[in-house]
Amino acid sequence: MVGGTVDHREGCILGSYQGRDVCVSFFSGCSVGYGESATSINAFYITVLNQAGRQDWRIQFCRSGFLGRGPKKLFIETRDVALGERLHHSGVLDAIYAVSAPTDDYVTVAYSTWLQTLTYTDDVSPRRISSHEQFAVQLELVARLAEINAQVNPI
Repeated sequence: MVGGTVDHREGCILGSYQGRDVCVSFFSGCSVGYGESATSINAFYITVLNQAGRQDWRIQFCRSGFLGRGPKKLFIETRDVALGERLHHSGVLDAIYAVSAPTDDYVTVAYSTWLQTLTYTDDVSPRRISSHEQFAVQLELVARLAEINAQVNPI
């Protein structure tokens, strides 16, 4: 789907999707969480390369409610309140909820200004990689996330 080539040095597939350079990789048994909540996932990554933006942001599932006993919800983390509001109003949380299962604490989406990357992570356990159908849905989500980043986080 990405017309990619295997990069053995980086352990990923490099290709493109909807005009964006992407890197696809996976790691089984990836450690996530802290302390007693630490666990491992089969992490499947899709990274959009050369993605411009002004500020870092990330979205992850965390326990909500009193003492973290509530349901797992997505939270937007950014130092810029206005960016957080723009992300929230963009529909990004609904788009992620539609694709990603609310599993253990890990960063689901992260944008890095320094690396100029937007990385989507999903726990595909018990599989090692996404199914063909799920990969297509994840790619569509990542393309939408990259478009949203360009709109709400311009340079």
